Amino acid sequence: MLAARLYDSGPPRRLVLESIPDPAPRRGEVVVAVRAAGLCGTDLEMLDGLRLPPEVPWPIVPGHEVAGEVAAAGEDAGPWRPGDRVVVHPYVACGRCRSCLDGRQSACLAPELIGLTRLGGFAEKIAVPGVNLFRLPEGVPYTVGAILPDAVATPYHALVTRGELAPGQSVAIFGAGGVGTHGVLFAKMLGAHPVVVVVRRPAVAGRLRALGATVVVADAATNPVREIRRLTGGLGADLSVDFVGRSETVRACIGATRIGGRVVLVGVADEPLALPGSSYLVRREVELRAAFGATPQEIDVVIGLVASGRLDLSRSVSRERPLARIHEAVAILRDRPPDVVRVVLTMDAATTG
Repeated sequence: MLAARLYDSGPPRRLVLESIPDPAPRRGEVVVAVRAAGLCGTDLEMLDGLRLPPEVPWPIVPGHEVAGEVAAAGEDAGPWRPGDRVVVHPYVACGRCRSCLDGRQSACLAPELIGLTRLGGFAEKIAVPGVNLFRLPEGVPYTVGAILPDAVATPYHALVTRGELAPGQSVAIFGAGGVGTHGVLFAKMLGAHPVVVVVRRPAVAGRLRALGATVVVADAATNPVREIRRLTGGLGADLSVDFVGRSETVRACIGATRIGGRVVLVGVADEPLALPGSSYLVRREVELRAAFGATPQEIDVVIGLVASGRLDLSRSVSRERPLARIHEAVAILRDRPPDVVRVVLTMDAATTG
């Protein structure tokens, strides 16, 4: 089968299209014929030299946003049959540690990660545990299904579960890539007001305003903290969410939050965070929380919201490219055109757009 494999032979690392053996399902596993695989900022960081765990088996097949059809099922793999439409949860939790037993599978202490420590979805087929599959309703395209467990369920976990967002509360969102943009959709769906998004590029403001958000462009003339306080009657946001992970955005996120408000950190980076002094946090009783990934129950909810029409993702898949043109897809992601929310690979050689 055709696959894109990442080699750690650099710098720079190399992404190579080549033929590798088809996977065979082991006990409890299902082989999925990939129909769509989303590209994430993490994939780009891996290509650019992101430090990875020592147990990563090079070369790796990236791709952790996957949807497709069941091709074959091993013993004890669950109810799956050939032809079933499925999406893949990329986080293979152990099911035995304290986090898993507490229902926090995304915080598993001994996970495997599809697209990192397991072969990922930038390939024609992928083998995954049957418990990591979810049914994809007929009315939901594979391209949309692929992004649900990560780019969509992650902000659901951040805003709803960890952020405890309630109708009528104000929200400040820092960062408007694929994950942050879907955070805006959830905030609007849940009745938050106002929903303020902080970005650095004026060119992306239009697509965010079309979703109903108030946009603050953080430039030399604009202090985003001051603007968010102005837009919330001087109080600050009830909930602030950082999808960037840099010290300056985290500090601004905290500064833009009202007394007794909540800050949820989602963006990740290797650099240490420089936070405000503890006296500021203590006096204002600002709660700092972190959010990573999503649980199986949350992914189920997100799939249901899309299938029912409550969550409109019609503008989320901005570009499609076939697997054979993956380098073109990577270039699009790197260039970050202002209209792009998510770039998705397909197995259709005729895909354009």
